[in-house]
Amino acid sequence: MTNTFIASISLVILCIWGFLTLIRHYNELKKKFNFLIEYRNKFVELANGYFESYDRLSNNGLLDDEIHTWLTINALKAQRYLGQLGISSYRPGFTNILFKKYQIIINTVVKFKNGSIHEYDAHSVDNSLLMYLGHLEDTIETSRKSLFNPILWFREGVIQVISVPLRLLNWFGVLDKQETNNFQNGLFFKILSGLIGIIAFVSSIITIILGAEDFQRIITRVFLNVP
Repeated sequence: MTNTFIASISLVILCIWGFLTLIRHYNELKKKFNFLIEYRNKFVELANGYFESYDRLSNNGLLDDEIHTWLTINALKAQRYLGQLGISSYRPGFTNILFKKYQIIINTVVKFKNGSIHEYDAHSVDNSLLMYLGHLEDTIETSRKSLFNPILWFREGVIQVISVPLRLLNWFGVLDKQETNNFQNGLFFKILSGLIGIIAFVSSIITIILGAEDFQRIITRVFLNVP
């Protein structure tokens, strides 16, 4: 009875831990989405005001300093969120120079100040933001559905348990955050967590249904060929 109770509690704890992790992930996605919506709205407002007032003689337009300051302060954050969608190859007009890893948001926001901004620069930023926002919408919907799936609660709970050693290594400075994330997103870790999750789930269910002693007896018969 004690082992059955422990198995039941362990299953519940893993599910609760996984559920709370999924909620946190869902809230982080929504927070990221809301931030990028605000960033795009402010960027579009700044760009529209600038190009509508653009004077070809002075090669400049009116710039809302307050909005531009906000966009500049948050440029690194927005660029980081976009990842590869915010990076492209870029060749300045009338030159043979090619920038292969051109950070669209960071470089475009700066151009408003020095008067080198072109409309295609602004369109590149807007298109990148729109594409990522579309991707983020799908991800948020998938994350929302996972909140109603107990199997995913358990799977996420198992992943959190397996990730504890990685977090300790990160905490002690052996692995940095990026290395930890790369390992967790790697194929080996996914396969390992999947196998451990299946074994843990099946073992818990059988222990709860049959009891620990009967389960041990079955394992002994199957693997050790003991009658």
